[in-house]
Amino acid sequence: MAVTASSLILVSNRLPFTLDRNSDGVLRRKASAGGLVTAVAPVVIQSHGLWVGWPGPNVDEGDHIPESDPSDSTPTAGLLSNQVVPVHLTDEDFQLYYNGCCNATFWPLFHSI
Repeated sequence: MAVTASSLILVSNRLPFTLDRNSDGVLRRKASAGGLVTAVAPVVIQSHGLWVGWPGPNVDEGDHIPESDPSDSTPTAGLLSNQVVPVHLTDEDFQLYYNGCCNATFWPLFHSI
């Protein structure tokens, strides 16, 4: 899949789904609730775009992002693993970035307009 000039590249604080490991240690996708995911994921999918974000604490660098379950009917079901770009953070970076910058600055700034 090629990203083109008409592709949407979305950079978010996290991926549009959570990733956890089953009892065998295999990563699986679980739908995330939220307005951004519901509104924007279909546009990223349709434009053959990319979703860039933190994959969560259960994902190691080098882990393959799994495809959605075939029975998944959530807005991110059509988002292919090659449309997902994980950005791995250390615990310290996560605390400074997410709890500091995002929650202490960006959220109040952009939700008080």
